[in-house]
Amino acid sequence: VEELARLMREREELARRVEDEWQKWCVASGYAETLRVMKRAELIDGESFALVVTNPKLAHPVKMQLRAIEADRVTDPAW
Repeated sequence: VEELARLMREREELARRVEDEWQKWCVASGYAETLRVMKRAELIDGESFALVVTNPKLAHPVKMQLRAIEADRVTDPAW
């Protein structure tokens, strides 16, 4: 029973650490603002697109960032 309680505490602590790091990355990368821009574009244009890019200037160990792009920049090359 004590072992199970210890494992549950460790699991909860790990979950908190993951959520804290996610929150820090979201703030550092401007994730919420990118999602707002994409939602606005979807309402206006009917669709939205983003690229997953590497941003070495990001103030977080994870250098991944979403970059919203204009829908008119996405085309079918055969068209």
